[in-house]
Amino acid sequence: MGAFDLQDIPQLFYLGAIFVAVLGYAIAAHRRNLGRLLRHSALWFFIIIGTVAGIGLWNDFRSASSGLAQMRDTGRDIILSRAMDGHYYLTLQVNDVPVLFMIDTGASQIVLSRQDATRAGFNLEGIVFSGRANTANGRISTAPVRIARLGLGTTTAQNIAAVINGGEMDHSLLGMEFLNGFRRIVIENGEMILER
Repeated sequence: MGAFDLQDIPQLFYLGAIFVAVLGYAIAAHRRNLGRLLRHSALWFFIIIGTVAGIGLWNDFRSASSGLAQMRDTGRDIILSRAMDGHYYLTLQVNDVPVLFMIDTGASQIVLSRQDATRAGFNLEGIVFSGRANTANGRISTAPVRIARLGLGTTTAQNIAAVINGGEMDHSLLGMEFLNGFRRIVIENGEMILER
């Protein structure tokens, strides 16, 4: 559902007029049983409000039941629904291992967590954390690496620059270097659309 628009005002007046007409008829027709009319009206009001709230929250419930947001690949676009925590996530194949990334427009690079880097075949004992990066949580050490294969659906890129975060992080991050590969990025109605 979008934001309120001035073009909606005539429709609100129309709906308000219908409501006043129905309410006026109901009061005139049932003035002897006004208490009963009010009870029934309140019951129907709460039924309607509950139904509208249920419909409005349906996508949130659907996302919650799967744990994270959903991703659809239309061939032309990748459409991500917002997760319950308000972020957008995308699973990529890193050296043929599925890795869940949080999309972070504040990050410039692809950043692998230590856990994801290990799963993707990087030997952390042989890596030097010589880089530095400023994050929202302060300054951290990083290790520059090259991802041999980075896959999204049927598309695979090779020899991709990334860094491994020397600190703790919940998710690997997809920064702007990755996102700049898309023609356009649109965020609307709880979805992020990555246009190829």
